[in-house]
Amino acid sequence: MTSDVVVCPFFKVGPNAIEDSQVAYIYGNLAWVVHWYKTNGFEGAGQAVAKQSDGRYQVHDLIHDARFGPTEFWITDAKKNLTGKDVFMSSSFDLVFEGDFEGLEEECRLAIEEKISELESRETHE
Repeated sequence: MTSDVVVCPFFKVGPNAIEDSQVAYIYGNLAWVVHWYKTNGFEGAGQAVAKQSDGRYQVHDLIHDARFGPTEFWITDAKKNLTGKDVFMSSSFDLVFEGDFEGLEEECRLAIEEKISELESRETHE
């Protein structure tokens, strides 16, 4: 791991966690990452929302096949510098899961929204 690797709280709100080896692909000055992720052993689907240190957000797709892991395109595929109200707009958080994961989009979205609301509430009251 390099010194640029993110060391911040990770909050798992889905059935599976991102493996430590995949965390090495997550870069940036981030306050926290909330992720919903499900894998069938070879493929996976999910979404991650990261809060940047400047208070804006990033949205990341965690959909992958057997050749890649869920975070290997963290830098290139992110939607960055979003305001809080923009995070869950359909253009930013447009989930379409296929195969074994079809139909889990709403579960993913709701779990992430709930955790972010909790985190934002805590930050407001600190």
